[in-house]
Amino acid sequence: MRFQVLGPLRVATGSGWTAVRARQQRLVLAILLTESGKVVSTDRLTTELWGDRPPSSALNTVQAYVLRLRRLLGDAGSALLVTAGSGYQLVAPDDEVDSRVFTQLVHDGQQSLAAGRLSTAVDQLARAEALWRGPALSETADTPALAAEAAQLERLRLVAVETRMSVELGLGRHADVVGELARLVTAHPLVEGLRGQLMLALARCGRRSEALTAYQQGRMVLDDELGIPPMHELAELHRAILAGEPVLASPFERCTTSVAASPPDTAPAPNQLPPDIGDFVGREDEVGAVVDALTGGLSTTATPVLAVTGQGGVGKTTLAVHVAHRLRESFPDGQLHADLRGTEPEPADPARVLAQFLVALGMDGQALPTGVEERAIALRMLLADRRVLLVLDNAAGEQQVRPLLPGSATCAVLVTSRTTLTGLSARQVPLLPLDHAAAVRLLATILGEERVAAQPADAAAIVARCDYLPLAVRIVGARLAARPAWPLARMAARLDDEAQRLGELATGDLAVRDSIEASYRKLDPDSQRALRMLALLELTAWPTWLLAALLDLPPARTDTLLERLVDTQLLVGTATETGHFHYRLHGLVGLYARERAEHEETEQERVAALTRALDTLLAVAGVADRALAEHIVWPGEAPSWHPDENLAAEVVRDPLTWFDTERGTLVAAVRQAVRSGLTTHAWKIAVQVVDYYAHRGHYDDWLLTHQLASRACVEAGDRLGAAVITRNLGYLQAVGARTPPLDLEAAEATLRELGHRRGVVDVCGLRALVSLRRGDLAEANALAQVAARMAEGLGYEFAQARPWHLRALTSRHQGRYDEATGCAERGLELAERTGNMYDRVLALVELARACTSRASAAPVLSRLDDAVDRYCRRREPLLGTSLMLARAELAVRLGLAVNRRTIERCMAVFDQHGVLWGQATCLRLLGTLETRAGRAAAGIELLTRAVELAERPGLDLELAQALTALGTAHQADGDTARAVHAFHQALARYDHLGNEIEGLAVLALIPEDRPAPQR
Repeated sequence: MRFQVLGPLRVATGSGWTAVRARQQRLVLAILLTESGKVVSTDRLTTELWGDRPPSSALNTVQAYVLRLRRLLGDAGSALLVTAGSGYQLVAPDDEVDSRVFTQLVHDGQQSLAAGRLSTAVDQLARAEALWRGPALSETADTPALAAEAAQLERLRLVAVETRMSVELGLGRHADVVGELARLVTAHPLVEGLRGQLMLALARCGRRSEALTAYQQGRMVLDDELGIPPMHELAELHRAILAGEPVLASPFERCTTSVAASPPDTAPAPNQLPPDIGDFVGREDEVGAVVDALTGGLSTTATPVLAVTGQGGVGKTTLAVHVAHRLRESFPDGQLHADLRGTEPEPADPARVLAQFLVALGMDGQALPTGVEERAIALRMLLADRRVLLVLDNAAGEQQVRPLLPGSATCAVLVTSRTTLTGLSARQVPLLPLDHAAAVRLLATILGEERVAAQPADAAAIVARCDYLPLAVRIVGARLAARPAWPLARMAARLDDEAQRLGELATGDLAVRDSIEASYRKLDPDSQRALRMLALLELTAWPTWLLAALLDLPPARTDTLLERLVDTQLLVGTATETGHFHYRLHGLVGLYARERAEHEETEQERVAALTRALDTLLAVAGVADRALAEHIVWPGEAPSWHPDENLAAEVVRDPLTWFDTERGTLVAAVRQAVRSGLTTHAWKIAVQVVDYYAHRGHYDDWLLTHQLASRACVEAGDRLGAAVITRNLGYLQAVGARTPPLDLEAAEATLRELGHRRGVVDVCGLRALVSLRRGDLAEANALAQVAARMAEGLGYEFAQARPWHLRALTSRHQGRYDEATGCAERGLELAERTGNMYDRVLALVELARACTSRASAAPVLSRLDDAVDRYCRRREPLLGTSLMLARAELAVRLGLAVNRRTIERCMAVFDQHGVLWGQATCLRLLGTLETRAGRAAAGIELLTRAVELAERPGLDLELAQALTALGTAHQADGDTARAVHAFHQALARYDHLGNEIEGLAVLALIPEDRPAPQR
């Protein structure tokens, strides 16, 4: 079985050479052939075949292509084309693939040339050229990878031709090759080496005028196509021919013997490394990984190549030089070093770097080959079987690095770059800023241990403001070292000002701003604008869809720009805790980008971009909110603007996960909207997230966002926003969380004035709850009736459950338990139908508290268990804890089994959030359990604390129950006087509430000889 790729792709089977007709199958076979027996993943095949938009059936289609290829290969198909892991491997010997045979012959020819066997070299190179039947992969080189492979083969073909021609000329065969050279120059007019060889052959054949014409034609082509003059060697040859000087020797032929003329063992071992630094700290893991990769070897034949990448100033060069010095003994034949100037406007020319290396390795500067390919070949030949380490610092990209790579596994290459060098077959070591401890240690190394140890907090603040970037820490250290009288706090304070921070991070010829600017200037205009715009968002990290809105670009184009910034180490891609992908800027890069935005974008452009981003965030949050199963406030109508359909569908599938992912984004967005004067955006985003906060119990975020928005609304005179925010804080207060004092009456009046009738219903219901907790049952009932009538009139079903809860609670306070149960059942039905989570919990709690018999307790307990499980799974603390406590209270009241630890867990939650009624109830239940267990003294202590808490306004019923339990505990402890006193107090509270049933029950506990006072 044989394969041909040096021309149209063909396969030799038992019946002769066969073309692969189907394009996609041809591509799959070509990719497998060019990978030289390596496993090619199905993901790679899918990308090559369909790019970024594969069909849903891509995997099955690839499998079908492979099956057809196996059939094409005949009986040997299954053995040649095998499944390996998550991909496929073509197991074909090198001598059965013409491109591999070609490469080996070129290598053999170069080795023969190096050994001085010129005729053998000519024969081997000619055989290599004869394998070509046309352009490499001529019918398949339409994918990026195959196009690159075809281009590489074509370059090597030219190297082979040019090398053979130089040998032929060196052997005096100018007359034999002049015709072939003329055809080659016509086919490759920009290859100056071939043109020089043609001029040399023509001159030696006595055809001087044709040689001069060939030069003039080449000069015009170079000027027209590239705008450059001929290279120096070509111009010198032209001058010699024009002057009529005999061309006895030329660089276009002397390269055939130059390597052989400088045997490797005659040249001294070069050491071009810059000096190592004395204060290298940290990086133990990275240093170990680099050392292992360069000395352990990943292959017996491949050159170990390792690429250290990272942002400017992160310490790539320092690490590379440090490691290279450590490895000098491992590479006794020398260490080559070159600054490739990748961040400068004109990076180093690989031809010049190769010349530098060749001279360092002992080659005569006058005998240097002319072109990049020839010099690369010479370098590989000189380094064959030598142990040399090459350090290629500050690379611009893969194209600059490739010609500089040796071909021997005895050598190793260490590359540093700000660009992700994914196109190299290299192990990647991304370098991040230092960790906190290493950054402080670096500062201490520069300033002295004592100075830093004496001011640890300020040292920590300094390295944090430096973003833990080694360059920034070194600059600050150098400045402080020059000012020994300065306390570290002074520098920390100077760095606190973000507007001045980059200015502070400069000393001598070192400046963080200059380092970042070098990367910025290498970007194309679209990427520069993207970086500037990203800095406008004062968020920790951002999803792609939000950045697409910010940039006003389609998501696909946005993703391309973002990945370009990631590749240049200016942006970081990071996974969230929920597994989603976000981007973030390095801190100091963000400050620089913000500076550029202020200089290069108008204020109108900046405000418009931020507004687009906040509009999009608000719209997507609205989609997520409406997709939640339960709400604490009415989610409102759908907005007039809708986000991308694919994004909306993803959010609707799992709205809670979306909120979890963007929780920090939403808080930061409210904060930035407030600072930017976008008050409406601030309060609307805050309001849109309330249901999520209620689901998860993120009460701190709820309070923070609403307080920020509330202050902004007051300052901006946004009365509607202020009223809606007050309503939502009322819900937070109702849940049991701490809030500042609220003026619900004023909020209700504003909403009524502005025609926000549903808001009026909401606030009226909240005021009824406040009145109830204050003990004013009459006002609570009146407000509840108003809210009920308005909700029914508006068809506002979402708010109709709450008045039923208030009726249930009032009835229970007055001892009408059957009536309370009926009202709670009606409220629960409405709450479940509308997804009103708060009213559902209130109704369940009332059902539990109104239950008076074991016979009716079983279904109530079952419903409570289901609800507790639901709220605990969503990690909501207060509502779930209220349900747990209601269940425990029902069990204690009916003498059922109850886990004391459950009540203690409830107590811990209520203590954390300062929920007085919950704390009082927990203490009452725990005290009751102690009393029943025969530990009356412990019960009395707990119940006394419960009474103290319940004496606060609005807890009348809880106070009456706590006093009753305290009296029972005193009675169990034999203290009848204190028992009767507590019973009398409880009786007075029940009288105040109008709860005659509970009052009679307490009266029955008082001994007949200790009658109650006159009522």
